[in-house]
Order: sequence, then structure tokens, then C-alpha cells
Amino acid sequence: MHNLFNGVGKLTLFYLRTNKWKMIFWIIGIGALTLIIPPTFYEMYPNKADMQPIVETSKNPAMEAMLGPGQFDQVSVGALFTHEMMLFTSILVAIMSILLVSKNTRGDESDGRIEMIRALPIGRVSPLISSIVIMIIVNLAIAVILSITLPLLNIDSITWQGSILYGVSLGSIGILFGMITAIFAQLTETSSSVTGLSVTVLLLSYLVRAVGDVINDGISMISPLGWLTRTFAYSDNNWWPVVVMIITAILFLVIAMTLYFRRDIESGLLPSKPGNKYAHKIWLSPLGMQLKLYKVGIISWAIGMFIFGAS
Repeated sequence: MHNLFNGVGKLTLFYLRTNKWKMIFWIIGIGALTLIIPPTFYEMYPNKADMQPIVETSKNPAMEAMLGPGQFDQVSVGALFTHEMMLFTSILVAIMSILLVSKNTRGDESDGRIEMIRALPIGRVSPLISSIVIMIIVNLAIAVILSITLPLLNIDSITWQGSILYGVSLGSIGILFGMITAIFAQLTETSSSVTGLSVTVLLLSYLVRAVGDVINDGISMISPLGWLTRTFAYSDNNWWPVVVMIITAILFLVIAMTLYFRRDIESGLLPSKPGNKYAHKIWLSPLGMQLKLYKVGIISWAIGMFIFGAS
């Protein structure tokens, strides 16, 4: 068992060095985007009477489909902030985790770096574990930073309890989608396929939650984003969705490791579709080759942007 995880620490430090700027930019970007919103809401809605119009608007089925249900029994800046920002910020955090895990797993295999890494005295499962540890570190950093900085804004309804729940919720959903990406990394052969399938699951989670929030709450509970929107930070402060997300992430980690042991390096467990005997002339140019390599990701992002734009 020790040999399986040999060198995890050193490999994790290596991934930290190679991903540090990406991680820093994601942390700063998500942190800044989050911290500028509560003061803006505080200036726009200085008292509860000013909040009432947006509360009534938020109860509209179309708004519930976009943002999820709100808990407005005790309306406050904190409750409005959670309702407006939690879901969309979680999508950014999930995309961050998807890109990190995809790049450090299938990306290294596609580029041939994994062969050099495996030539070193490291355990068989160490590359996968190190990739996941990096993803967990950046999500924990976001959770800790938001939990500490949000109460420092000195807004009455932005409490420590709600802030910790808000930060931990975002970190948990990021880790969960990182584990989903780790599973797809064992099933497919390219990083673009891993990213495309993982983003597709994210979009489906959003759509299932949107339909469920309008029609039936039971449908929303199928989606991890449906769990997330039931935390109601700064009002009910429900912790059960976080527990469910963490347990599910651990289960997905076990599945990813099990699949990892069943496949060969640079291969996927799902059968790959055989290519055409002759390439179409459109793929023979440098631009055509790039389009061919990244078509899954391009199509996935195009569909995602269309859905968000249409909404």
C-alpha cells in the first residue's frame, strides 16, 4: 500500500509549482467577485422596505429557475447576496476544479509528461492523488478566504456562521465536481473529452435543478446544485447539503481510484471510436488540426454559453 502512494508529497509540490499562477488567479478572481457584491447590495438596499421589490421578483418561477429558491422569511443583505451569487459563483468554482483535474490527469498523459513522471520512484496511484490534492487545496483556499473576509465587510447580516457556511459550500461543490472529472479521466482518452463531459454534467445539473425548482423540489435533489441552493446561508444556515456533497465526493474518489487501477496509462476504459481511413481535407491544415483536437470542448462551451445566454 505504501508503494502505491510513494512520492505523493513531492509530486504534489511539483504540481503546485506548475499550477501556482492558475490557482492564484482563480482564487483572486473568485474572491474579488464575491467581496464586491455585499457592499453594493448594502448601498442599494439600506433597509428592508427597499428589499421588498427584489424579494417579490425573486419569487417569480423564471427567477427561481435561474437562481434557485430563496429564503426570505428574514430578508437581509446576506440573504439576498446568497440568493443572487451562490449558484453562479459555484459554477465558476466547479469549472475551475474541472480544468485543474483535467489538465493534471489526462493533460499530462496526452502530452507524454506522465511517462517521465512514472519513470521516477513514485507510486502507481500517486499522479492521480496529487492531482486531486491540488484541486482540494485551491478549493479549501477559496473556502477559508471567503469565510474570513466576508464578515470583515462589517455588514450586520453577513455573520461569521453564514460566511463559514457560504465559503465551505463553494469549496465542497468544487471538490465534488473535481471528483466527477477524475472519474471521466479514467473513462476517456483525451483531456478535451474529460473537460467536455464534465462541463456537460455541470450544465445538466443546472438544468435539472432549474426544472425541479419550478416543478418539484424532489427533482432538484437529484442535482448537486440543488443541494447547494438549500444551504440558505445567512438565514437558515443548513449544513446538511455540505455533508451530502462531501460524502458524495468521497464516494466518487473511491470510484475514480478503482477505475484508475483497471486501465492502462494513456488509454480509457470506454472504447474509442475508430477514425476514418482518410482525413477530410479541412482537418489537414494547422487550424483544422486544432479544431479537431478541441472540438468536444468547443461544442460543450458553445452549448453552455447558449443556455446561459438564453436564460
